[in-house]
Amino acid sequence: MFCLVVGSARLTQSVLMDLLAAQCIPIIIADTVVLPFNSHLDWHRTSLYIPEENIKNLLRIVHSVSNERRGELYWQLRWVYERYFASIEKITLTTLEIINEKVFPLAARMYEDWNMPEHLYGPVNPLFLPVTAPKSPGFTAVILTYDRVDSLFTLIRKLVRTPSLAKILVVWNNQRKAPPPSSEWPVINKPLKVIRTRENKLSNRFYPYDEIETECQLTIDDDIIMLTPDELEFGFDVWREFPDRIVGFPSRLHVWDNATASWKYHSEWTNQISMVLTGAAFHHKIWSWYYTHKMPAEIRDWVDEIFNCEDIAMNFLVANVTRKPPIKVTPRKKFKCPECTAAEALSADARHMAQRSACVHRFATAYGRMALSSVEFRADPLQYREPPAGAPHLYPAPVPLEPGPQLSPSARKAHYPASLKPGPRLLSGGRSARYPTSLEPGPQLPAPQRQARSCPLLKTRPILASAAQTGPQLPPPEGSSSSQRCVGPARNYRRSSPARFRRVLR
Repeated sequence: MFCLVVGSARLTQSVLMDLLAAQCIPIIIADTVVLPFNSHLDWHRTSLYIPEENIKNLLRIVHSVSNERRGELYWQLRWVYERYFASIEKITLTTLEIINEKVFPLAARMYEDWNMPEHLYGPVNPLFLPVTAPKSPGFTAVILTYDRVDSLFTLIRKLVRTPSLAKILVVWNNQRKAPPPSSEWPVINKPLKVIRTRENKLSNRFYPYDEIETECQLTIDDDIIMLTPDELEFGFDVWREFPDRIVGFPSRLHVWDNATASWKYHSEWTNQISMVLTGAAFHHKIWSWYYTHKMPAEIRDWVDEIFNCEDIAMNFLVANVTRKPPIKVTPRKKFKCPECTAAEALSADARHMAQRSACVHRFATAYGRMALSSVEFRADPLQYREPPAGAPHLYPAPVPLEPGPQLSPSARKAHYPASLKPGPRLLSGGRSARYPTSLEPGPQLPAPQRQARSCPLLKTRPILASAAQTGPQLPPPEGSSSSQRCVGPARNYRRSSPARFRRVLR
């Protein structure tokens, strides 16, 4: 499993090549040795380095290496040997490539390309962008169309109202019909270019066209006319926050079907998403290059054969490289094609959902794993947020009153009306003299003259009957005494008159 490489004058590199061919992990004990292609190959990923002065601890160091570390060294060693040293031809090509990078530095490959095989470490994210991408270059809208000219023109008129739009690129996918003449196209203030394709394929929308000069690319169908310029501008701002992901409006989800033991395409509206359809999505233009040149050819051929699933393939590609889910932007209206009939809409085919489920399962098999990852996240613009129920409404502020002129103290006295001037202050004796006679208290009656009487019919409190508060006395009814009358101020109701008592009860 481990083999020693001790420093010598001439035999170090030849011994090393023999160990690589025998798939034995080298233990290099040579402080001054120069290993082959050491300017580009990281030999610490393939071998163990032990200083010459520490050779007495060789056994302890070897036994301390974990099984996981030994597996990494072994598989890295096999890949390096098969890639760079398996034959004289590969050694020569590696040498020429290093010389070419010295002469043309712009063509140099990165450290990951030289030392990190994709089947061991996975793909490396090729984007090294700032946290927030700049807004000034804008984005290029790539519209894939066939023959829906009216819908295409409507979409172009709406796109040009987006402030960050830099250019419109129309991919004409109809080889049997020429695009309309330039005189019939809308007059707009943004550059517009029409590209005629040689073959009707859905993959044409992801071809890395030289006309795409901006980093951000908006891939959109010709029937997506319900998006407003504000929604597109907000989607571009969200992409600037996540430049290595797909940012779009319609979203989908992948689920595992236990009945068929396969992955299934799920199109219902849920909180989780794992795919963003490229019928209206922002992404970096490098993913178009990856789709054309880096994605497995069997996936691209399958998409062109069934004329479906190109958006699922793009989601698999980006998720496999970045290990990140897409970002959904909430649209104001649900996606639909109001001008399309069921016969011409692709999604109206009865086999559409079955094909897309088959695509998800087939792509997962091609990548060797399920590259998609689900997330519960979406970006909602605040301008569409509705106020909560019961929230107070804002009313217009009242118009402020203009202050009048300020008067001096002497002028204020002159402006007082005569009726508002204060009168003379009176002493205590003078105040009592000014009391009106109607407010003077009357004479107090002695206690024996007060006579408490109660009304047994109304069940009220005893009424004080006196000469000052009793009204005119009515004669008692026949057969009754004077003690059976209810005496009150200005009211005397007899016991034998129920109708009169109803007036009191009311």
